[in-house]
Amino acid sequence: MNSGFEIFKIVTTNFTITNTRAYNITQSNKGQFIVGSFDSILDLNNVTYENSTVGMINIISSNITINLVSLRDVSDSSSPLQIRGSDSVSITNSQISQISSSNSSYPFLIQNSEVLLMQNVTLSSISQNCMYLLNSRVTSMSRVNLRDSTQGIYASSSQISRISNSNFTSLGNNGILKGGAIYLLNSNASVSGSNFSSNIANQGAGIYFSCSEKQFCWLNVTNSSFMNNYAATSGGAIMYDFYRPNIVNTTYSNNIAQYGPNIGGYAARLKLEGEELGTDITLNNAVSGGSINRILKFSLIDYENQTLVLDNTSTITIKPVSRTSNVINNFLKVNNGVATFDALVFHNTPGANDIMFELTSNAIDLNTVRKVLGISYRLPQITLNFRYCQPGESINVDT
Repeated sequence: MNSGFEIFKIVTTNFTITNTRAYNITQSNKGQFIVGSFDSILDLNNVTYENSTVGMINIISSNITINLVSLRDVSDSSSPLQIRGSDSVSITNSQISQISSSNSSYPFLIQNSEVLLMQNVTLSSISQNCMYLLNSRVTSMSRVNLRDSTQGIYASSSQISRISNSNFTSLGNNGILKGGAIYLLNSNASVSGSNFSSNIANQGAGIYFSCSEKQFCWLNVTNSSFMNNYAATSGGAIMYDFYRPNIVNTTYSNNIAQYGPNIGGYAARLKLEGEELGTDITLNNAVSGGSINRILKFSLIDYENQTLVLDNTSTITIKPVSRTSNVINNFLKVNNGVATFDALVFHNTPGANDIMFELTSNAIDLNTVRKVLGISYRLPQITLNFRYCQPGESINVDT
């Protein structure tokens, strides 16, 4: 539990505060206005708490109902609003604004708890995250407005079953690495009928959806809009790093990012410049040991058919399928997601036909592409038909 200054401390108690205004509550050490634990029931109705340096609530293993509550202009060294280990939480018709906390704490913390309903709630001008969900579940979040804050919702190992008819506006800044409005880390969420506008982050200005391979996650986005969101690098509206969100009937407008202005992901396919995606290449009349009369440019392509233009570290390799073949100058690092092979030299017996070479890239995991993205895909292949030597030519096929 919290140590320090406390005005109300409730233990195994039903406690109600109605039609009350509390203000100018200060304390040099950390503290809380209400501290509750061990199967207490806390009911706040028509309560204003403002202009204070002491947090409002720190409650553990208790039920809490918050209605018509205004929490504003509160700064605290710990989280001004903390709910832990509670399996029945309801927050309705309330406003939380101008909240700050220090020491890397979170202004609004919900941990190991079950929020049954969050409705008609506005959170604005809040330092760090508007809301930090840790190992928690929110059944319904409806008509919630988050705006003008350092970050929106940060959910870790949590589930928000439904976010509906809500607005996420002017959340995040250039210092936020992932998720200006919502950052889902090994968490699930379903978003419908909601608007994301003017949010900012390095990646995923609207939503950043991050999952590990060992944890199945899902994100559904339907009937929503993303407008004027800005990501400094990738995913102007949405960014994902493993499981792809299910996105239906959603609109995008004026979102900006160097890669993926609307949706960003990861490399899933290779595409040869000037050809349709998935096209194999056939080179006829190839000279064994000689250069080919074609420059081959291969791009790393994501699920949305976008080039990974920020990738300057991955590699693409062309390898022979048979041990009797060889190819040199066949290993390149991509530049802005593209590898340009302009000095390829293939070797095989002159006159040999249907000689296969395959492409690989360390940026593409075909198992992930098939199982996670649901794409039945293989990397392009190159088939060479070698011509016979012409008079005066001498070629070493063992080079």
